[in-house]
Amino acid sequence: MPRPRIPLLPLILCLFTPLPAHAAELRVGSGGYPTLTEAIRAAKPGDTLRVMPGRYPEHLVLDKPLALVGEGMPTVDGGGSGDVIFVKAPGCRISGLHVTGSGREVLSDTAAIKVESSEAIVQDCLLDRCLYGLYLSAIQHSRFERNVIQGLAELPVGDRGDGIRLWNSSHNVIAGNRIEDTRDGIYFDASPFNTVTDNAIRRVRYGLHYMYSDDNVFKGNRFTDTEAGSAVMFSRRITLVDNLFSGNRGYRAYGLLIKDVENSTVEDNEVSGNRTGIFLDGATQVRVARNWVVGNDLGLEVRGSTEGCLFTSNTIAGNTESVATPTGRGENTWQGNYWSDYHGYDLDGDGKGDTPHEAGSVFSYLTENFPPVRLFLMSPAIQALEFAERTFPLVDAPSIEDPAPAMHPTVRRAARPRAGGTSTGLIVVALGALTLGLLPLLLARKAFHA
Repeated sequence: MPRPRIPLLPLILCLFTPLPAHAAELRVGSGGYPTLTEAIRAAKPGDTLRVMPGRYPEHLVLDKPLALVGEGMPTVDGGGSGDVIFVKAPGCRISGLHVTGSGREVLSDTAAIKVESSEAIVQDCLLDRCLYGLYLSAIQHSRFERNVIQGLAELPVGDRGDGIRLWNSSHNVIAGNRIEDTRDGIYFDASPFNTVTDNAIRRVRYGLHYMYSDDNVFKGNRFTDTEAGSAVMFSRRITLVDNLFSGNRGYRAYGLLIKDVENSTVEDNEVSGNRTGIFLDGATQVRVARNWVVGNDLGLEVRGSTEGCLFTSNTIAGNTESVATPTGRGENTWQGNYWSDYHGYDLDGDGKGDTPHEAGSVFSYLTENFPPVRLFLMSPAIQALEFAERTFPLVDAPSIEDPAPAMHPTVRRAARPRAGGTSTGLIVVALGALTLGLLPLLLARKAFHA
């Protein structure tokens, strides 16, 4: 049997081809390069710059794949102009740096770290005294984790930048960041297929400001103490699971605003202590399930343009008003929710009310059409109004019906309601204020017949 012939040319080429060099580590600071700019210039693609403690008053441009690793949180200071770090090459990694002092011109979109190339990693950094924290433009497959972003709290909120801003970016992970005192916490624009988990955002305008971005997942985030709440708009197939929307108390604040959203999921979230818990307008095929909607001025506001949605197994308790449908009732399904203001009974013991629960009140209608009536919120006059409406029903205000409400809370969490139930003392005071309660009721009747 003849021996197989081995081609000699490929073997010779392999013998004379040099092996790739290992990535080098360059020291910056004490005992190394005096500036980051010099180290970047000297580095080869794939090298690591080990940055020693100190202050580096520089603007950096990463135009080759490099890793910047801080020891003891060294400071890179832009001196109040431009982007402090500009990532132009793919595959860059930045960790353990304090980045501060970008420009502040709103129209220039200057940032602590601006990323315009994919496969980037930014983690464990402190970003402060900058217009934007992270500005992400047309990137994919990147990770931004465990960063602390502190905005320019001394400026009016409209003059600040966002904590993290995404434009035309997809398949990225934003996880474990803390954002405070920026304009919006995380702003999405035309950025699909991202995953946002375990971030904590507070003292901003919108915790989440979001539009034209499909197929994103938000899980385990905390959006608290904002001026306007969180808004998800003009998008499809959004998943919001196990988030906290709490303490959003501005004039038009919402725990979660959903507008013109399709085929999405809102499940297992806590929505507590907001002016309005969940607001839906133009939503279609949205599943709202097992949420803890507790202690809000208004639990849910569902506009007549919202249709084909399922509200099931939510705990809706201790809100001043449970549900409002101020522009009419769309074709939605309410099924097996727990209502703390349900007054029915369960004779067969199956855990479901034997009579339907009708939610929605004349007060909700009044506050929508006569805003000054809101001055009576939490007052005995409202208790009187509700008592009067039940006793002398004069107004057919829009409402929803849950045919078999749950008799016990469907979600188990530590209750933090601000209001709920009616004490005997309040009933006595409410009866004394019955005349005051009838006055807005008559206004509503007049409006309906106008």
